[in-house]
Amino acid sequence: MNNFIFTLLDTTQHFDDRVVAQGARGWSIGFTRFKYDGDIIESTDPDELLQQAVATGARYCLFLTYGSFISEVWAPAQADNQPSDQVSNSDGGVLESLARWIDHQDFSVAGKFPENGSGLPDFLFIDLHRACQQGTPSFDILRTWGVENPLPAKLSNQIVSFDSSKQDTGLITRLKELTANLRKAVFVWNIESYDDIQSPAPTFRGPLSSLYTVAAGFKPNRILETHGFNPDTRMVIFDYSRQGLEHRRLMHDEWNGEDYPGYLHHRFRTTGHKDTHYLLWHGATTENLDWSLMELRWQQELDVWGGALAFKHHWQRFQALEFEYLHCDLLQTPEEILRRIRNQPGSLIWWSNAFLTLDSIRRYTTDQRKSIFRSWIGNLALMAPQLHLYGSDCNNLSVNGFTALDYAGWLSAAVDDPLDELTPRSLNRVSMRY
Repeated sequence: MNNFIFTLLDTTQHFDDRVVAQGARGWSIGFTRFKYDGDIIESTDPDELLQQAVATGARYCLFLTYGSFISEVWAPAQADNQPSDQVSNSDGGVLESLARWIDHQDFSVAGKFPENGSGLPDFLFIDLHRACQQGTPSFDILRTWGVENPLPAKLSNQIVSFDSSKQDTGLITRLKELTANLRKAVFVWNIESYDDIQSPAPTFRGPLSSLYTVAAGFKPNRILETHGFNPDTRMVIFDYSRQGLEHRRLMHDEWNGEDYPGYLHHRFRTTGHKDTHYLLWHGATTENLDWSLMELRWQQELDVWGGALAFKHHWQRFQALEFEYLHCDLLQTPEEILRRIRNQPGSLIWWSNAFLTLDSIRRYTTDQRKSIFRSWIGNLALMAPQLHLYGSDCNNLSVNGFTALDYAGWLSAAVDDPLDELTPRSLNRVSMRY
């Protein structure tokens, strides 16, 4: 994505409420960061944005306004029946799909200006080299080119806006519904890569003495397996979803490590769905689930482990450990988990992307999430400097394998700019993204 640059137009003056404007800004930045870790240029002047984008040397520019954002969806890899109107992670996501589209298209600007010819669009995708052919690029020049929207619908529908009636309001409704369900959600699968935890950091000395982990899929188990554990390894599972914690507890007590789809089928039948939201892939619910895709996803998991017997052997050792389950929201009540963290060799914490979720984007501005994340790291470094960190920062940049003390030192030197990534890319050992 080195030939891409993102620009964000500050449209605060178009909102009646400045707080709402900042919330819209947070959605734009937050959603962009799910897949894009490059620079974002921000200004109140659209022509200035174009000129700054050209100065970066990037070939293509994705122009967004406050409230417009990219929506990514997840589907199991090789799923033949994923919705045809959506781009999912199995396609590489929206940005990779855009990059493939570029290779087969001859275009100058993709997008759509308002029908009356005035004002600015929610988004444009611009070939900056062509925009410079008539001198200094400007939006007046772009308008004269008669902008059309040649993007495939499955791409343009996922570049959406909160407040535009011409966009996919159904998608926005689904996003709002999802954020409302997250605090009673069960993540039955991980949608992160395991690459970041496949090999321990050079500074880590196993086996694990303590593992502090969110309740999501099998990534905690993979951490145990790759970093080493023994009967004395201490497990603390924390999450802001009580239902997610209960699912992990029941799995530990009831499940034998065989036929995970069969176990989920049992749980779906016996759980009161009014109080539990099972997070599956895009469009899937416990009522309409294609179980052949569930079987496919389970086989993909087993392949990582080297087969069903290897996984079952791990699960039997895992069940013998002692567990503590802790209801804790890292952004609201981090002290709950901080009180339980010990400063000891061989300890590790994985918080996934807690500081950049749909829920955290909805509840906090970009600046607030940054401040909360800095405080979290500072407290970890103070209380457990030897603790190894895994997860992502408030811009979804990976924090992988550094001790709390080392990472806090690097973080304290980071530029205090709302749009600058807090974690230097050079510190990322392996990305946690797919």
